[in-house]
Amino acid sequence: MSNILFIHQNFPGQYKYLMPYLSRVGNKVIALGEEVNLHDVTFPEDLTVKTYPTSDPAGQHTHHYIRTFEEHIRKGQSVLRKCLELRSQENFIPDIICVHTGWGEGSFLRDVFPHAKIIAFCEYFYDKRFLGNIEDEFFKMDFDGLLRFRVQNATQLLSATNWDWGISPTHFQWSTYPDFLRKKISIIHDGIDTEALQPKEDAQPVTLPNGVVLDKKKDTVITFVSRNLEPYRGFHSFMRALPDIQKELPDAHIVIIGGDSVSYGRPAPDGTTYRELLLQEVGSKLNLDRVYFIGKLPYSLFIDVLSHSSVHVYLSYPFVLSWSLLESMSMELLLVASNTASVAEVVQDRYNGILCDFYNPQDIAEKIVYAHNLSHEEKQHIRKNARKTVVEKYDLKTVCLPKQLSLLNIISNGGIPKQWGEF
Repeated sequence: MSNILFIHQNFPGQYKYLMPYLSRVGNKVIALGEEVNLHDVTFPEDLTVKTYPTSDPAGQHTHHYIRTFEEHIRKGQSVLRKCLELRSQENFIPDIICVHTGWGEGSFLRDVFPHAKIIAFCEYFYDKRFLGNIEDEFFKMDFDGLLRFRVQNATQLLSATNWDWGISPTHFQWSTYPDFLRKKISIIHDGIDTEALQPKEDAQPVTLPNGVVLDKKKDTVITFVSRNLEPYRGFHSFMRALPDIQKELPDAHIVIIGGDSVSYGRPAPDGTTYRELLLQEVGSKLNLDRVYFIGKLPYSLFIDVLSHSSVHVYLSYPFVLSWSLLESMSMELLLVASNTASVAEVVQDRYNGILCDFYNPQDIAEKIVYAHNLSHEEKQHIRKNARKTVVEKYDLKTVCLPKQLSLLNIISNGGIPKQWGEF
């Protein structure tokens, strides 16, 4: 039996499956998350989840390049104090620590637990190759902005002095790290529960929060999903494509799932939201009686709604890959996805989805209409291959979890994986 500590500000995050498994097989497992994010989250009684206090923000006079870094240092200090409590008050000394590297939580772990094996979750390293795009006003970035993002990597560079090894979910995310770090990072996805996420050919009609009833047997339903509706997930491009989509598919239900906050990138200007901004731009060209903004949904309802999708749209700037893409493929949804680096690693055009130009609303609309008009046989071919891709490469139980456990076993025994990159 091992003592294992998980640290993630939005626990469980990418440890949704790994931590419960390790707990079930007899290890003593504790998780730490940030108080402000977990105060209203309920976890199973057999999981020990503790919180660390949310730290004060950076000072007003801090240089804007290092304001985020200062906040991360404060967060790392808050985690440090909680770890000291675990050591002194509960006599909990972890053999293994699994920690997300992006927010400073891993900055000082070696100072508390010098002998623990630390496995970092390496989600994304800001790379100027994928920052800014002069063709899209939402991604334009001046030289000052590029320097600010460069400094933002300081958090991970500091944490990297503590790692024994790292994990990145996809090849693209791994490739954003500098070479000297890539050499101690393995590519292992968190895993998709393909047994739970099956296609639902006999899905019963579902009622949306706005009262609209969807029935896949008779309705055309176009779904778009993002945790928050923002440019990094192509919300602006999708909204600009809607007039052409509705012109060709006037009876389609357009179901847009996601909140109005910002997960990545800059907030909308002047205190507005991107939804409001884009509705001001294209709303007069739309039949808004057929466009439904239904916010964030409980996971079970989210899956029920996707089960009625005729065409599912996933767009992403070259950035971290959303679980929702792989979940939709596991459910055999007919996918239209952006031909960007993170997405094209998974989606092959006309094999397991249809690729479109992230920056071109007209092309997005054309590809959605094209997908809708495919023959039943062509649609089934793409849908079946979508699930096949996820089952073969990203299945939780047969692929990803065994790889994660194998890596943990190697590191915990003082070894080093024979290879980095693909594991």
